[in-house]
Amino acid sequence: MCGIAGVLSFGDFPVTRQRLVKLSKSLEHRGPNGVGYATWSENTGLNVSSDIDSLEVGKVGLVHRRLSIIDLSDAASQPFVSPDGKVVVVFNGEIYNYIELRDQLLKRGYNFVSQSDTEVLVSAYREWGMGMLPKLIGMFSFAVLDLKIQKLFCARDFFGIKPLYFSNNSKFFAFASEIKSLFTMPEVGRSANNQLVYDYLLNGRQEGVDSSFFSEIKQLPPAHYLELSLGHQVEPVITRYWNVTVDKTINIDRNEAAEQLRTLFNDSVRMHMRSDVPIAANLSGGIDSSSIVAAMRHNEAVKDIHTISFISDYERISEEQWIDIVNEEKSCIAHKVKPDSSDLVSSLEELVNIQEEPFGSTSPFAQMQVFQQIKKLGMRVVLDGQGADEFLGGYRSYIFARFQSLLAAKQPIKLMRYAYHAGMLPDIVGGSSLLTKARKAGMKFLESWSNSSRQLESSTAQKMQLPSANWLKQEYFESKGVCSTLQFRVEGPEFLREQLLLTFVQSSLPHLLRVADRNSMAASVESRLPFLTPQIAEFIFSLPEDFLIDDTAETKSIFRKAMAGQTPKAILARRDKIGFSTPEQEWLMEIKDWYKDLLSSETAKQLPLIDTNQMLIEFQGMLDGKFAFDWRFWRWANLIMWAKQYQVRF
Repeated sequence: MCGIAGVLSFGDFPVTRQRLVKLSKSLEHRGPNGVGYATWSENTGLNVSSDIDSLEVGKVGLVHRRLSIIDLSDAASQPFVSPDGKVVVVFNGEIYNYIELRDQLLKRGYNFVSQSDTEVLVSAYREWGMGMLPKLIGMFSFAVLDLKIQKLFCARDFFGIKPLYFSNNSKFFAFASEIKSLFTMPEVGRSANNQLVYDYLLNGRQEGVDSSFFSEIKQLPPAHYLELSLGHQVEPVITRYWNVTVDKTINIDRNEAAEQLRTLFNDSVRMHMRSDVPIAANLSGGIDSSSIVAAMRHNEAVKDIHTISFISDYERISEEQWIDIVNEEKSCIAHKVKPDSSDLVSSLEELVNIQEEPFGSTSPFAQMQVFQQIKKLGMRVVLDGQGADEFLGGYRSYIFARFQSLLAAKQPIKLMRYAYHAGMLPDIVGGSSLLTKARKAGMKFLESWSNSSRQLESSTAQKMQLPSANWLKQEYFESKGVCSTLQFRVEGPEFLREQLLLTFVQSSLPHLLRVADRNSMAASVESRLPFLTPQIAEFIFSLPEDFLIDDTAETKSIFRKAMAGQTPKAILARRDKIGFSTPEQEWLMEIKDWYKDLLSSETAKQLPLIDTNQMLIEFQGMLDGKFAFDWRFWRWANLIMWAKQYQVRF
């Protein structure tokens, strides 16, 4: 795990030692265990060293910061150069199947001087070129300088677990693991991406697929690579190398599907435990993280499993009882983090700096506290359940998507049964009214709901769209050419699978991965996600919808069945859904004076896109009980702090 960056000059743009050093320092938290540089030009050739002063500057400069996880020796240092000196790689991430790939490459005549996955990556590129990408199981962003064909390649993993941002114009192409690194170059501007800002404020959208909240900084989309000629300036050619679809449904019975999923998951956890440093686990008490801990105990004869958990003092969102069940049954060493609202206020500026782009709730704060605790424990690697909710149907919004699928299938008996069970879920929004209406109105209600449900958007953006935006200066966004459009739409007839795919690829998951990457790497901790492999994703998206949410409205149905006998029974039997929740409303009430000061600050007043007076009115209305609490209040605070922290230009 590392931080990477690089600059390619077109013409007389100088790639200086000073630029490379600034890039390196900006990424030090991602790789505190070592630094390496590579430079190249036609005149000076290739130069690689950890000492920047010893290098000749050239047309290309590459930077690597190392967090040592696999092969801790100097033999695994980067930039890594092939034996013939023609291929140079800087790599951020892990290739979990590097042992299997190494065996294949040994049979093809390759020799290895280290035990690192980076050297396997270099040899795999030499053997298969960018055709190697579908063969990888891992999280990664990397750059390959191929001097034989005079090209630079950059690639990002299947799901976008590891970031890769870039900025380019007629003078240069620059890339980095983080946005703030690119800002070490004064040529990269800080103008806001007004469309994203608008969608964030109004609809809660928090991530661009190929863009960022800064108009001059783009990101390479997940499952894509780009190529760029070293000879002259052209736009990067960007190519997709993998895709997951819902076009096909396999014919398989539940028992066989559960067994296959169990094998895939346990194998993934086993591979994700490959490390030369100790590994911990983030444990929330839900099915996903609990199953990871169970698989760790099942797959490896590990003496100690350390778990780290966020604990809320508010009973309605506390999962401590479930966390304790897992820790006791699996004989784990438990560590608990209990931040409060005063910790939130003292940490918000740091969090905004870490995240680089706006976020919409206080959950990233709690997550930051967890990763900082992991660092204090001296751990470098942690397994996390991120991604499972997005394709196993874990969120409550998916309950209604499954309902829409049943409507489209015209199965009234199943509809009635499903509505009954969904209405009995303890925490589903509108569950009791759903049950009451279903009983009284029967199919008339179902048909009525069908007409309205079909107009719903698939993303949480629609769910959070505000009924009015008096606090938003519409004329500002109109002057910037911003469109008031919702981002994603599900057409059916398989509403659930299509909604899962959209949130998986375009909305929820990309944001969660960005937040987790910044929080973990700010603490110099590698967060590994065993649910996110192409093999698991392809299998899940090929299953019938009722395997994911069954006819009794049981979410993650097939995964519960797969993990029976391995994950604690009490965890698999849970019917509630809390998730990684923080007491956002309570915290906001506790820090109301701080919040009012923020809305009244000069920074807030000078922003041309919001009406702070109206914001203060609505905030006071919430305090007085006139307005319901929702996430817009945190989005306001986050936007103001982000604009100040990053000197954003509007």
